[in-house]
Amino acid sequence: MKELAAQKKVPHRDFYNIRKVDTHIHAASCMNQKHLLRFIKRAMKKYPGEIVHVERGKGQTLMEVFETMNLTAFDLSVDTLDMHAVSGGG
Repeated sequence: MKELAAQKKVPHRDFYNIRKVDTHIHAASCMNQKHLLRFIKRAMKKYPGEIVHVERGKGQTLMEVFETMNLTAFDLSVDTLDMHAVSGGG
């Protein structure tokens, strides 16, 4: 009830004159390849011991995940990431 009373006190506020927040996000396109690459390389430097994957109750650190793929931060490139943006209802 307080919210309704507060809304009625605001002059010239109707359906066509309101502030709204668009919560519909496209997570697949939230960052580009370069941004993701920088994020991963920074994480490899600062947090190599951080557990990032758990399978069958056993955690794997960021460094271990990269070791299983035979990769280092130096090996990473935009081409290695091979990202593709999804368009449409994805």
